[in-house]
Amino acid sequence: MSGGEYNYLYCEVDEFAEAIIQKEPRWCSEANEYRDMLPADIKIRKRIAKHLHKVAKLMKAIEWCDSGDTGEDTLLPEMEKFLKEIE
Repeated sequence: MSGGEYNYLYCEVDEFAEAIIQKEPRWCSEANEYRDMLPADIKIRKRIAKHLHKVAKLMKAIEWCDSGDTGEDTLLPEMEKFLKEIE
């Protein structure tokens, strides 16, 4: 078995992050005054999406460890790497 302990939730986070990156930029509001302008937060959203990919990768490592597919010796370096990247 590979993964499954948390119903592969990491896949949904990874897909969400990718959807943000691929999405056409537009305002959340459909108001006419915004249609010809790019949302100010689009670059921020894409930066956050890149971090969500990292979160999903860590979630996968945790899920596989907790499912018995890998061990703590595999998980610990992944957790340490993640913490270094976000600090």
